[in-house]
Amino acid sequence: MGRKKYKNPAKGENTVIGSGTVINGGITSDSMVIRIDGKVNGEIVSKGEIIVGTNGIILGDVEAASLIIAGEIKGNVNVSHRLDMEAGAKILGDVKTSLLSISETAILQGKVSMPVSEEKKSEDKASDNEPVNNKANDDKTDDENNGGEKVESHE
Repeated sequence: MGRKKYKNPAKGENTVIGSGTVINGGITSDSMVIRIDGKVNGEIVSKGEIIVGTNGIILGDVEAASLIIAGEIKGNVNVSHRLDMEAGAKILGDVKTSLLSISETAILQGKVSMPVSEEKKSEDKASDNEPVNNKANDDKTDDENNGGEKVESHE
């Protein structure tokens, strides 16, 4: 009888850290979704989504494409896409994300950084170059717009 071989989870599979489970050490995963209902003492890095359930606790930094949290994270959070903090969620650490949604009963203690994407920067530049329509001056006569000076038209 040989040793039983365990396959690594394939990309696209989900990983669940169940309630009552404690992991001491970091987690790196290619899973589409990691759900944490237990406790992780260490860093978590995922290319997909991390879901922290109401009883989930992470004591370490978190890096993911997206994060939905209803539990607690004590560490810095770096999310490349979207961070959703649901009712009762708690993050004690700095946050960096593109999109942020916070329930009114969630707690966030730390600095928040929301870098502007290159696409957003180019949109902002385009709008800066558009002419401004000064509606307040449209209703004034030429005399009023020029501080009382008469403007002659040479037609």
